[in-house]
Amino acid sequence: MKPVFKNRKNQPIEISSGETIWNSRSCAVVAQICLYNQSDSDWYVLLGKRGSGTPDFQGFWGLPCGYLDWDESLCEAVIREVWEECGLFLPSLSSHPNFLHSDSSMVFSPPFSDVPWNITDRTDNVKQNISMHYAVLVGWSGMLPDLSNAFADPGEVDGLEWVPIQQSFDMDLAFNHQQRIRKLWDEQASLFRQLEARLR
Repeated sequence: MKPVFKNRKNQPIEISSGETIWNSRSCAVVAQICLYNQSDSDWYVLLGKRGSGTPDFQGFWGLPCGYLDWDESLCEAVIREVWEECGLFLPSLSSHPNFLHSDSSMVFSPPFSDVPWNITDRTDNVKQNISMHYAVLVGWSGMLPDLSNAFADPGEVDGLEWVPIQQSFDMDLAFNHQQRIRKLWDEQASLFRQLEARLR
């Protein structure tokens, strides 16, 4: 069953010079969905390959991400973007038979109360996005959740994979995503170890 979202999409406005500007909330969300698989004692991160319909970094792998729409909270935007790009509806994970544990509210029912683990406000690129980075850590057992790009915009996502997190450190990812994954792994190491200990 396809979830229903309450967001109103950002609107493009073409100005007299022919340039397109956007009526948007100027905030991006980045989802770091990390699963610890008890079956092989390894951590995985969800990555998508950016398609030809994306404005930049076509052909590069990266974290699910996108812009905050009108009428939605940051957590709702994370859930929507992961669904649209990856076909993974986070609030349904806790009812999956392979689910073991998570401290994230986004894998349960609303209200969603997660806060970003990191905020970036880079001024060294043309977009100058304010980006909210969310980490969703999940304990799992067995086959990892199925993924699908069926709900993505045409040309948005060319591939999806659960990549071993250590492998992602050596990948040339879109934007600064490789650094973000490494930063999460290093700075929030206690959260990863706590979840592993809970599942032993």
